[in-house]
Amino acid sequence: MRYLKYMTSVVVALLAFALVSAQETAGIRFFKGSFAEAQAEAQRQGKPLFVDFYATWCVPCKKMEKTIFTQPEVGAFFNAKFVNLQLDAEAPENVEIAKKYKIEAFPTLGIIAADGKAIQINVGFMKADELLEMAKTAVGEIKGFEELYKEYRAQPDDLKIQQELLTIAPRFLTTQDGMDAEKWVVRVRKLYKEYLAKKMADGSLINKKDYLIISNLGGDDADEVARVVEYINANLDAWIAAVGEPAAYYVIEKNDERMLDLVKKGDESYKTYLEKIRTDYKKAYDVIKFKKVTPYQKSVDYYGALYA
Repeated sequence: MRYLKYMTSVVVALLAFALVSAQETAGIRFFKGSFAEAQAEAQRQGKPLFVDFYATWCVPCKKMEKTIFTQPEVGAFFNAKFVNLQLDAEAPENVEIAKKYKIEAFPTLGIIAADGKAIQINVGFMKADELLEMAKTAVGEIKGFEELYKEYRAQPDDLKIQQELLTIAPRFLTTQDGMDAEKWVVRVRKLYKEYLAKKMADGSLINKKDYLIISNLGGDDADEVARVVEYINANLDAWIAAVGEPAAYYVIEKNDERMLDLVKKGDESYKTYLEKIRTDYKKAYDVIKFKKVTPYQKSVDYYGALYA
């Protein structure tokens, strides 16, 4: 009996080991060595680098390592197209590299040419299809930002091209420096405003892709943010049906940011936005479930204390 139990335990352990080994083999194979060594290997193979910039405390980094990098489809593409490297961006020997590529949040996923030039940089957790899309764009299997921009210039009324362009704009902008960065930021801001105006007018803005565009690009112009907040709030039920409660939290976040900005300036008009919590924006704030205090009362106490 003891022998059978022992053999059962051994078989289970072997199966578990085999499963882990199979996942590791099927997924991305990461180069063992420094950034400089990986770059030299990339030059030798004539491939770009894929770099997973991580921090040891980063939960989304660990989730990507366990659930995304291990997927066979991801592994097959990345192992064929890149030299892959995982880099602890906070380790002393990697601090200067992290500065060079402007690594300020984790995970940051970078595709870097063998000569060191950034091709694609993405900040935040990515699903497998999103990661593959970024990689395929980087190697030219999917149209890149500048190619799409040329198509947009040739077909300025094509909203589908504009949507694709604005979706990948954040990744493209992070790779730009100096005057090039300024030039493209101005162009993207202009396109973003025009795109929103057209889609608000024809009622086609309420969808997941456009919500992500708004979330990623809609933070610079206070007047534009206010228009988007009012549009989302006026169509909140439809937005929640399309993207879930994040639509309501967008209204909450932007209203709270506006109040905080006014309070810091000593501007009593923050109370106008405070009142919206229990009037215009009540439905949005109702997604917050407080047991002992309402969102309105919590905000009265908090912003009142700051203003005083």
